[in-house]
Amino acid sequence: MDIVLILFLTFLSGVFSMTEIAVVSSRRIRIEALAEAGDKGALAVKRLQDNPTQFFSTIQMGNTTIALLNGIVGEGAFGSGLSAVFERWGLGAALASGLSTAVVVVSVTYITIVFGELVSKRIGQTAPESIARFMARPVLLLATAARPFVALLEISTNLVLKLLRISGEVPKDVTEAEIQAHLEQGVDAGIIEQHEHQMVRNVFQLDDRQLTSIMVPHADIEWLDAQDSIDVAVQ
Repeated sequence: MDIVLILFLTFLSGVFSMTEIAVVSSRRIRIEALAEAGDKGALAVKRLQDNPTQFFSTIQMGNTTIALLNGIVGEGAFGSGLSAVFERWGLGAALASGLSTAVVVVSVTYITIVFGELVSKRIGQTAPESIARFMARPVLLLATAARPFVALLEISTNLVLKLLRISGEVPKDVTEAEIQAHLEQGVDAGIIEQHEHQMVRNVFQLDDRQLTSIMVPHADIEWLDAQDSIDVAVQ
């Protein structure tokens, strides 16, 4: 039963980590477009992205609580048994107890890091918008349920940022370099055609070109009078 509980807690930790990376990796432009179309999941994701302190506080609270519970359950389930084994191997009671605690903590930490963090975050990166839209509303419900503690974390975080003179505002400006990077990613993924990519790039390059580079001097223009006959035009 204790093993099942540890696995369940690790699964919950993985869900939190997966949601965190999915929301962070979700393209804001895509989320805003879905939100304007009435997608409830996208609306929830947008709320989380607009209030990152609340979001990260909720995720951190969940993961920290789960880590503590995992340690307590693991120590209670395996600590005494391992200690008895070490004592039978000839270790003293104090040393056996300390060693068993260390083994349990390292084992639980390893499981949590691999399955509750690394694997989960890699999964979250595979389809960030879809996962974020699915998980955002439960996270908002959790943030509402734990509002007093989350609010305390928000206030503390904002206070520290203010003392460090760091703005807590999330930048929403999109630079030309970012647009170019997104275009290249779209081409690599096969979403954007190469000629479409080139057209957009040409639009950005217009501002950098001199007007004379796309003009022909009057003296160099060769022209035909529309009233001339074909014979005259050929000459």
